[in-house]
Amino acid sequence: MNSVPQGSKLGPLLFSAFIDNILALIDIPFLLYAVDRVIYFQNGNLDFITQVLNRNQQKIQEWAQSNAMRVNTKKNGIRVVSQVS
Repeated sequence: MNSVPQGSKLGPLLFSAFIDNILALIDIPFLLYAVDRVIYFQNGNLDFITQVLNRNQQKIQEWAQSNAMRVNTKKNGIRVVSQVS
């Protein structure tokens, strides 16, 4: 069993300890909320943004596999926000 029962008092602490090493892998700004994460990057070059986001997504995928977890690709996505000039 690779999980902590939902609703347990130790659950959030154990989960935080479990994912602690992922924080060092991601080399761009990110937000974590429970089991969700948002990585974001700002640059004027869309190709560069795509490279950076894909590289970090690959790191997350590799981390998940090495920790007996999987990334739900159905819940992944990229959203581009830009200014209209």
